[in-house]
Amino acid sequence: MLHQQPDQPHPGGQARFTTSPLRPGTHRISASYAPDADHTGSSTGEPTDVTVGFSRPCITTDHRGPLTVAAGESLCIASGGSRNGSLTVRPGGALSVADGSVTGPFSADGALAVSLCGSTLTGPVGVRTTSGSVVIGSAADAGADPVCAGNVINGPVTLEANTGGVEFTDGRITGPLRCEANEPAPRVTGTTVAGPRSGQCG
Repeated sequence: MLHQQPDQPHPGGQARFTTSPLRPGTHRISASYAPDADHTGSSTGEPTDVTVGFSRPCITTDHRGPLTVAAGESLCIASGGSRNGSLTVRPGGALSVADGSVTGPFSADGALAVSLCGSTLTGPVGVRTTSGSVVIGSAADAGADPVCAGNVINGPVTLEANTGGVEFTDGRITGPLRCEANEPAPRVTGTTVAGPRSGQCG
């Protein structure tokens, strides 16, 4: 659930709200205004669900060849979808893989958000300098709605210099896990690593 104060009051009882880009999916948003000497306080009743969509339909079948997610694009691989080839997220792009399969190197550098849920990835996985959230499986107590199932990753995993928070839960990695310069430090729970762990994930 997202709570944030408006940027500034506007005439006519309206306010403007800006936030960092939201990853695709449903987000619960509510608003409140603290009273001051000239204005009474106010708040919404129940939170409102706001749905952020994808740039094009989700991939739900087998695909071969490289795929690049460009700046301003938000793509998804959903249940039944697979990608055999390199998968690259460029700065300003976002990707969600849920109950899908990726065979080939996966890299995200400067992405707005990355979400990997209940999927199998074969090949090196590298997520660097992401400004939004990086979710590679999440637990119910982490506030995820819905819960994002853990993943199986066959290959090395590198998480480096991400600033929007990294959640890595209930996964299985065959290969090394290296975490460096993430702020805040990644939250890694219930993950089995058949290989060395180093840095913040050591």
